[in-house]
Amino acid sequence: MLQVKRQSQITFLRSELLDRIPGIVHAFSTRRAEGNAFPLGPDAPANPLVQMNRDRFLAAIGAPGWPVLKLKQIHSAIVCEMTDTQAAVDPVEGDASMTALRGVMVGIQTADCVPILLA
Repeated sequence: MLQVKRQSQITFLRSELLDRIPGIVHAFSTRRAEGNAFPLGPDAPANPLVQMNRDRFLAAIGAPGWPVLKLKQIHSAIVCEMTDTQAAVDPVEGDASMTALRGVMVGIQTADCVPILLA
């Protein structure tokens, strides 16, 4: 079951079951922060607020400064194995990802799709 958490005025969701696994840091973002506006994406050079909010989100969930490995989602069946942090700079084409790296976040953005996290 997901629980609503709030840290540093940022609201996010966490799984009680995943919280029990050592070494797993996870969260599902919401749009709620101090003014109920908390844009996290997509990347937009014209909006520095997006990167600032991403940094604040990572700090709130206990992963400050961690690289976020990203996908360029293309509505496919491609699963990407992230073996290094290059996807933090250059998103990899695919719609699912996995990694055994420590100290990184695997990120995905959704609109009308349901995100699934397995650990």
